Amino acid sequence: AFLCGVVQDIAARHADGRLALFLEGGYDLTGLSRSVRACAQVLTGSVPPPNGGPTEPGRALVDAMRLLQSAWWDV
Repeated sequence: AFLCGVVQDIAARHADGRLALFLEGGYDLTGLSRSVRACAQVLTGSVPPPNGGPTEPGRALVDAMRLLQSAWWDV
């Protein structure tokens, strides 16, 4: 839900609030259903939970995606 809030903020700043989400995976149906519900709640106005801080692998992924997208977006 935290990342959904981050993406929603980015969409508000750079895409007039337009946002598309795509589901992927589905191996853990319980986890998937929780994630979808949490994202839907954020997108309909619930405040996202605070971030506990990125894990090191998560931070590396975010940094790599920022670098990749920097050619098209100022993120």
